[in-house]
Amino acid sequence: MNDHDLLTTVRESFTEVQSATPVEQIVRRGHAIGVRRRIPAGVAVAAVAAAAGTAAAIISSGPAKPAPVAAQTTAYVVSQVARALDAMPGNTVVFTQRLTVPASDPVIDTWEAPGAGSRQDNLTLAGQPESASSISLSGPAARLTRTVTVVDYRTRTWWRSASSYGPGNVPATVWNCSNVGTDDLNWNPSEMAAQLKTELSCGDLKVVGRGPVGGVPAVRLSGYFNGSGTLTYWVNAATYLPFRFTAAGSGPALQVNLQWLPPTAANLAEMNVPIPAGFTRVPPPGTAPSP
Repeated sequence: MNDHDLLTTVRESFTEVQSATPVEQIVRRGHAIGVRRRIPAGVAVAAVAAAAGTAAAIISSGPAKPAPVAAQTTAYVVSQVARALDAMPGNTVVFTQRLTVPASDPVIDTWEAPGAGSRQDNLTLAGQPESASSISLSGPAARLTRTVTVVDYRTRTWWRSASSYGPGNVPATVWNCSNVGTDDLNWNPSEMAAQLKTELSCGDLKVVGRGPVGGVPAVRLSGYFNGSGTLTYWVNAATYLPFRFTAAGSGPALQVNLQWLPPTAANLAEMNVPIPAGFTRVPPPGTAPSP
């Protein structure tokens, strides 16, 4: 199954259910790695959740031999970023934390991997869990089983549903100068590389600064999205892997921190939502309770 099939899976998981708490609120993003991620104009900020500490070592693109700073043109930096991304495993697990500055909405933590599924945790500004959801896929590609699990910490309830899914043939995104300068970010390594190279060829990307960020040597690449806002890629100057994105427009500034993780058993297990002891299982939204 390709990455766009997984996007279809994620979207379809919540199209047939309704609840007093909207599923869109419980699962506010639901994208899986390898599909484009839309950054809403006023997404929120907050403290970083501790979940990232459970993940294994971050993927490195190998020993880097960067050119002297004076020689690092935008084209050079983009070529190095694309090479680092293209060298990563196709089933890389991506962990992201989505915040805004100043803080307003809950923090959103996600784990995603192509062909495996995704998990999303919604946390308060103080870092307390509000809800969590996961989507996992199993079985043969022609007849996948899609399992959706949702935990609501506020009501101390959880539900799970499973259904068969026959993947369709969704065409891959074709980036061009009319759509590459949008607020769509792609967490699939190779597709992100393609997007960056297209953005460079369209003249919509520039190196705007260099310097350490939280102890990490960084290069900043900036472009425009939605015709007005500014989207900045923060790239590790040693590995050339992006580790942060910021989007500045009319609303609060969005910040997305990310880690590229190897597809180890431990990292893949992070995509499973644990069911807390004492929580009550309830029927999935839109289904009648058993007699």
